[in-house]
Amino acid sequence: MKKILPILVVSILVLSGLGIAAVPNEKKIVNKPLNTQDWGVEIVVEGWWFGYRVSVGTTTNESVTGDYIVNITTNASRMLVGKELGYDLMNFTSDEPGFPIKPHLKPLIGFGRATINISVSVSLTAPVVEEFLFEEEVKGIVLLFYVLCSDTTFNIP
Repeated sequence: MKKILPILVVSILVLSGLGIAAVPNEKKIVNKPLNTQDWGVEIVVEGWWFGYRVSVGTTTNESVTGDYIVNITTNASRMLVGKELGYDLMNFTSDEPGFPIKPHLKPLIGFGRATINISVSVSLTAPVVEEFLFEEEVKGIVLLFYVLCSDTTFNIP
């Protein structure tokens, strides 16, 4: 009994010490600069039936007015219709979070693996005049009337 008691005490101390070991947290803390305006405008481009679906909306309660121009170029092995698609949303005011506008693009019909180039130009006029240009290249597949590609999200800070 005298030999087991020290082993028991030492094992309790060692096991309780293992519980306080620090585990690193992989989450990064990102601090925003204090002098920027946070508009919270989000533009999402995703593959859909007969081409693409574009969603433009806000994530905050701030009212944002501006011109949104979305150009999508699809390079697939066989393209029948819609190699270059564009949508202009001029003088659009988005002020309700969670209610994005979903403009309709012209149809796209084709077949094969595709390289999709997306460019988004945003000119905000209210509350402050700012211009943003985003470009992204995505790989996907065009299956006659349906486009399979990853969702591409553009956030305006």
